[in-house]
Amino acid sequence: LDHPAPYFCRDSGMILNAAKTQFMVINGQPEDTSALPIDDRWVMNTQSYCYLGSIFCQDGKMSSALDAHCSEKSRHILKFKSYLAKNADAPFWVKKKVLDAALLSANFYGCESWLTVCLDRPSKWYHTAIKALLGVRSTAANDLCLIETGYPTALGFVKKQQRRFFERLIAERADTPEDPFVQVLALARDARTPGAKHIDRLLNEHPDFEQTRLTSRVMNSARSKFVSYRSIINPRLVVHPMYVFTRSSAPEHSRIACSRFRLSSHSLKIETGRWTRTPRDLRLCSCGAVQDELHALASCPRTQRQRDSAPSLAPFTLPDFFDNDSYRMCAFVEKCLSTLDA
Repeated sequence: LDHPAPYFCRDSGMILNAAKTQFMVINGQPEDTSALPIDDRWVMNTQSYCYLGSIFCQDGKMSSALDAHCSEKSRHILKFKSYLAKNADAPFWVKKKVLDAALLSANFYGCESWLTVCLDRPSKWYHTAIKALLGVRSTAANDLCLIETGYPTALGFVKKQQRRFFERLIAERADTPEDPFVQVLALARDARTPGAKHIDRLLNEHPDFEQTRLTSRVMNSARSKFVSYRSIINPRLVVHPMYVFTRSSAPEHSRIACSRFRLSSHSLKIETGRWTRTPRDLRLCSCGAVQDELHALASCPRTQRQRDSAPSLAPFTLPDFFDNDSYRMCAFVEKCLSTLDA
């Protein structure tokens, strides 16, 4: 390791790059990790190694490999947030392309090898990225943000990549029993290893299984945010047209205001009262009524001027209100929230 340049190893008859050569021991003894002498060089033991973009750990645990992967890729989240801060007015669809093409592809690189259903750390940064894309608080409900944008869960995203990978791999090599992959998969299935069980479940379950679970959680949750979202904001649980590029797309600052309104990431009393555990009937507007989303748009005296200036958006009933033209709808929501925040 003192000489990083490649050199010819006499014993093996091959070129060895000492700077890139390390070894790991799985289920070995402490003495097995001693440095290995090769000619006049030493190959050192390592706890983890990155091979073709995937990290492998000496303890052989998938959880350790995922922790190392997330620690390595966490800088991409900061880069994405920095991009959003510098390009705050960029259209939503542009920001989404950056998220899909740069962040997700980098942070989920090699996810085909994540043969586990425990994706706590990847899920955290995944949710963080989607909330940053939407422009909502970090405390916004994860499941609602996924439904709002149409993104799958982190597990659903990974399973889709894995299913495509293993279906192609098995189809290509099924007729060659001497293939190393076929032999290893057969041994793993015979031993009923966790990895083999994961692959079999993956290939047998319906492709929309995780999306169905997500929808079910949102529909059956008793949390007040979820009840409000599915009853008065988005009963059909579909992606709103304001997130799709059209000629009538709203300016990004108006779109962000509308996203915050829909996901209870605003400063109306109905939301801030949750933080202090104030009873719902005491979360009052300055006019004396409960300041919820419908009140803010449809009946608050403080927003009467906005309603008078936008008669074409009437009647101001939820969720019918969100069927209006995205440009005018987002602008109206932004003005109402600004008035009530003043």
